[in-house]
Amino acid sequence: MLSLSVVFVVVVALFVAYALSLPIAQTFAIAVVVVGLDLLLRYLYLVWKKQKPRNFLFPDKRLVRLQLIRSLSVLAVIAMGKALWMWIMLVPAQSFDDPAEKADLLARRTYLLQNVTSAHFGPSDLPLYLPEIMRREWTIGTLSMTTAALTNLAYEYPETRADAVRAIRGMIRRMLAKDLRDFEYYYWKEDSLDSLDGPHGHAGYLGHLNWMLAAYRLLGGGDEFTQLNREISAALARRIEESPSHYIETFPGYIFVPDTAAVVASLALSGQLENERYRNAVQKWVAYTRAHLIEPISGVIYPWVNSQGQGYGPPRGSYASWNGFFLPWIDASFAQEQYQVLHKHFVAELPCGAAALREYLPGVHASGDIDSGPVIFGLSTSGSGFVLSSAKRNRDWALYSGLLKTAEGAGFSWNTAEGKRYLLAPIIGDAIVLAMRTSRDWDRRFVTG
Repeated sequence: MLSLSVVFVVVVALFVAYALSLPIAQTFAIAVVVVGLDLLLRYLYLVWKKQKPRNFLFPDKRLVRLQLIRSLSVLAVIAMGKALWMWIMLVPAQSFDDPAEKADLLARRTYLLQNVTSAHFGPSDLPLYLPEIMRREWTIGTLSMTTAALTNLAYEYPETRADAVRAIRGMIRRMLAKDLRDFEYYYWKEDSLDSLDGPHGHAGYLGHLNWMLAAYRLLGGGDEFTQLNREISAALARRIEESPSHYIETFPGYIFVPDTAAVVASLALSGQLENERYRNAVQKWVAYTRAHLIEPISGVIYPWVNSQGQGYGPPRGSYASWNGFFLPWIDASFAQEQYQVLHKHFVAELPCGAAALREYLPGVHASGDIDSGPVIFGLSTSGSGFVLSSAKRNRDWALYSGLLKTAEGAGFSWNTAEGKRYLLAPIIGDAIVLAMRTSRDWDRRFVTG
């Protein structure tokens, strides 16, 4: 009878391939390599034990049964351990207003304050398996989402505002440092801030930076960055208005809808501070998106826009839920419409009250990418985090708590001396989840003068 370990490796490889939608050739190659290593290790073990290696492929039935019992026992222990972990670490809140929810949010805020707001935070704090340029992009995203989380919490719990203002000031200065500004130079061969009079989009960097500047000013942070906020907003508004589709490029030749949505949200928020000066650009973007960029089957916005202003690409849960974070600041009714179709077509109910977001429409079997994260049985890891924002905004506690169960099942919360975090997520994941969980409107209550 063939070694159970060999059979197990083959079965697991096929299972993982199906779950992650890997190509057959890639699956076969991985299975061959892993099986080969398994057989080599078994052979070396028998040689080391001075046993005859001729039967290591075909052990007797008693050994097979023993292997099976051991394997199932290990799996049972792992399952019970994970269930116990979730029972201990999952937030026991019963509503958005439960004190347990507040305690969990503030503990996660503490972790971000300790680790992201430091002047030394940078690409080296992101996973080293990523290319350097991608780690710079994730650093920008982490700073932006930490700013969003701190601002949300400052409105919800005003006693945290002073610390939030100080932290956001430091993160803006970090965004303006040369290594992060060079993220844009890598693609455009020009500095995004030195070329504000030019036509190029620079949506990826300028959108997030302008968003942070608006947050700082709305929290009553003073005038240190007011002129920069005005200059960037004027440049972005002009580019949005001059573009035939009212979308701008993230990189040369590439228009990602969520990046332009971040730009437009930054204009809407900055407009609160400038007598709605950028309203025309915001309204043009909304009108064009409604009229031309709604994918007809799902009803969500297309993920990408080509140079002719046409939407393309299959509807994606990660992109649609990312848009859902920015849309309420842009157009509340449009945000509500998008949430309804997103919930209808992409939300998946899982056992034990858990929930997740599909990356593609039901019946579409495709793999993930750097934006979606791993797609497991069609479920989007990043999308399931982003959609927490829409669940929170719409007071959908059933979906919100179900998503948190899934996050806990995959992420392993852990209390440290620096605060609470997900052990298996990079720090950008902690920042995104906290920003989504605390999503809310921002207004001028803290602005003076």
